[in-house]
Amino acid sequence: MFVRQISKRKNTTEESKSSSRTPPVIQRKVGFEVEVECEVFRNPEQAREFDASKEPVFRPAFTKPIRKYDVLLKGQGFELQTDLGFPSRVPYLEFVTDPFEETDAGQAQMDRTFGEIVRIMRTLSESVSSAGFSLETCLRPFGEIPDEMRKVIIRSEHVEQGNFQFTAGIRLGALPKIFDDLGTPRAEAPALSKKRDPGRKYLIDWERDLDFKTGLKHEADDFGKIIRIVNDMAQRYGHSEKLQGLLCLIGQYLALGNDPCASYPKTMFPITPRTSFARIFELIPPEEKEKYADESEWVALVYELFGALRIGPVRAPLFTQGIHLEDELFKERRHNLNRITRALWLRNIPKGKDLLNKEDCPFPEAKPELYFANLGPKTDEDPKTKEQTPILEFRRLCQELPYRKWPEFAREIFVWVRGVNEARDLFFNENNGLP
Repeated sequence: MFVRQISKRKNTTEESKSSSRTPPVIQRKVGFEVEVECEVFRNPEQAREFDASKEPVFRPAFTKPIRKYDVLLKGQGFELQTDLGFPSRVPYLEFVTDPFEETDAGQAQMDRTFGEIVRIMRTLSESVSSAGFSLETCLRPFGEIPDEMRKVIIRSEHVEQGNFQFTAGIRLGALPKIFDDLGTPRAEAPALSKKRDPGRKYLIDWERDLDFKTGLKHEADDFGKIIRIVNDMAQRYGHSEKLQGLLCLIGQYLALGNDPCASYPKTMFPITPRTSFARIFELIPPEEKEKYADESEWVALVYELFGALRIGPVRAPLFTQGIHLEDELFKERRHNLNRITRALWLRNIPKGKDLLNKEDCPFPEAKPELYFANLGPKTDEDPKTKEQTPILEFRRLCQELPYRKWPEFAREIFVWVRGVNEARDLFFNENNGLP
């Protein structure tokens, strides 16, 4: 989602376009991605070939296989693309919206876009077939279908639900409150009503049933522990909210990186920074940035955070129990990614390097961009205050959401993001949230 949406965002200043020394800045926006489970094949022959061989469709043996991010339909404010299932590698559908500006006009555009997406989903749900149905026949009225995709076949028993993710620029100083909300036990969350806080109820689906989850701790416990440690350090040292926000993100990577890791690493972290950690470091107040540019000061700070988490030796791999990529193709990649230790990653952040970023990783064979795809220095910017904010991806939203509820859910997230960035406490009612 992040690469596809961010590539559509335009820099807000000519300076960021013309100077390679100036980190690129984009106006604050919110973009969505919704996954729809089904099977996608370039033509009926490819579907039959897959049924006969059961080989992953991305293999070279297939003639013109459907690839990750192939565009099947271009509509108003969105694209219908493909992604690859893991570990099956069978393509499925994905709606990728344009990033919508955090304004009333942006919200109206988002409403129109999701209205159109719902109409497409209704058409797909009425056309479902385990034998397959033609993309062009069903969706021709909804937008432009590239010539090479006109014979695409979609197979599914039902097309009724989708899995949400979103990407947005979030104020760095707002992250401690977000971590506090998400670290609160669900039993203490307010009941669903016309007036409620969505942070604990809908923002992240802690109960998502992931097939690799055996042995995983409840992530809310980690978030609660992280924010308690960060708050305690802030009280003792007078940290700014922005530094607390950076420490929350670092704490999440350290704590959850200590858990058994998925075959698909991007699912590890519910809140995944797309702006590199090195760039986020530059967003803390100047006096703190100057202080912690001193390696001894920074090491003392982050090692205190690390020690309080009690997750083992600092020289262990950042992903302590490894990236368990089962496919033979990824063995060398996994080995090199595990060479990034916690200490090595932490020490490089104030030096302007995030070792999970392609350009900064000393082990190119690790290919961290395939797992985390950091956007390097790119940030969002508040058009009024010019404050720059990190771009974050929220991956653990409500899953298997019926398509009729998508517009209301997107609106709820959109309004929540605006409230967070405008430092307002927002509650939802029948006009802007789910009933």
